[in-house]
Amino acid sequence: MKKLIINGDDFGFSEAYNYGMIHAFEHGILTSASIMTNMDAAVHAAALARMHPRLCISQHTNIVQGNCCADPATIPSIVRPDGSFYRSGEYKADGMAKKTGGDRIADKEDFKRETRAQLERFKILLGYYPVHIEGHSIGSESIFRALFEVAQEYGMHTMSFDDSIKQEGFEHVGYCFKELGEAGGFMDYYANGFTAEGFIKMLEILHKTDNEICAVHCHPGYVDATIMDTSTLVLPRCRDIQTLCDQRVAEWINDNGIKLIRYDEIKL
Repeated sequence: MKKLIINGDDFGFSEAYNYGMIHAFEHGILTSASIMTNMDAAVHAAALARMHPRLCISQHTNIVQGNCCADPATIPSIVRPDGSFYRSGEYKADGMAKKTGGDRIADKEDFKRETRAQLERFKILLGYYPVHIEGHSIGSESIFRALFEVAQEYGMHTMSFDDSIKQEGFEHVGYCFKELGEAGGFMDYYANGFTAEGFIKMLEILHKTDNEICAVHCHPGYVDATIMDTSTLVLPRCRDIQTLCDQRVAEWINDNGIKLIRYDEIKL
């Protein structure tokens, strides 16, 4: 039986967004959510998570929104003197997560320090460390390597788009960006969000791969002034809620014998 993780990114971005994430879990197919522990609404997200213990919470390491958790003086390549992060558009394009951008490059050790600091914040908020971590908005070989090394330190698994970085025990989990990219139209999701029809088309592609487990990351959440003022991703967040709660999607998953699972069901 093919297994499928449906993860909601950016949990903790804003209170309205958090409520939308929970709606997608309660009324849709969302199984996991990754929290931005440095954001002001992370406290609200953690409170909602405690009310929904079957929603798996992982860490969405964020270095482009809000303020840092580490001492700003120790991570100069990713924060301004006041502790606020440089925005994603200021970072150099990496060909994976970013196709355009500026000339800034995140130092690997700075990123690791901030990742650890956000993990400690995670434990304060939720009382435990997550089983899974990933990055937000920017990516590069050094970023994915840093996440891998921190994951090894803490005994957790991590997502990587870089085929050269494979974690023992996590090789059977696929994100299938190559297959989806070759099918065309996948990146339109980030501009427009997935319709139910488009989401099912993506699942059909994933179902034909050899991966035992496939993971899909999306952004289901309600939009408020915080999202509109600080994020380039607005409309797709609303569309993702609608799609994840669409009965046609749930029926397709059930009809094809796919089992929905969480990140915390994958053991290294």
